Amino acid sequence: MAHYFNNPLNIYLFIILLSLIFLLFLSLTIQATSKTILRAEFNNVQIVGKPDIILRKKDTLIPVEYKNMNKPHFIYDSHKLQLYTYIYLLEKTKNISVPYGILKYNDAEVKIKNSHMIRKKWESTVESLIKMQNSGNRKRNHNNKRKCEKCEFSVLCPDSLSQGGRSRT
Repeated sequence: MAHYFNNPLNIYLFIILLSLIFLLFLSLTIQATSKTILRAEFNNVQIVGKPDIILRKKDTLIPVEYKNMNKPHFIYDSHKLQLYTYIYLLEKTKNISVPYGILKYNDAEVKIKNSHMIRKKWESTVESLIKMQNSGNRKRNHNNKRKCEKCEFSVLCPDSLSQGGRSRT
């Protein structure tokens, strides 16, 4: 092998090969910037989302959502549904099939498969949120301030106990 690098042309070809490998790596992974906002409609309501990272894998894109916590024993539905929102948005805006998304915790990485079951749960959740928004009936069903603080809807909820909520009942 040392004899191979005695020829300057071989060194040059080796550097080109390394450069091509590096460029291939860059083409497989693209980072979504804070400006990567995706928008699509569902049942005449605009769904908007901003994945933390979007990976390019062959002919598809994979959303990645970072969670600033260790992986829970059971993955929270809210995490799965947030990730599925990005899958839905990528499929609608890019006209591609997204096979899975990734939840990246401090200590683990979890692939969430794009399945009929998660899509139905997502659709049901979004439809419930639309009905709740349209009815004006947005009452919390607990008195747990920490639960409100962890809820991604606390900013929108007029009945939230968290600091970011609209009211302090």
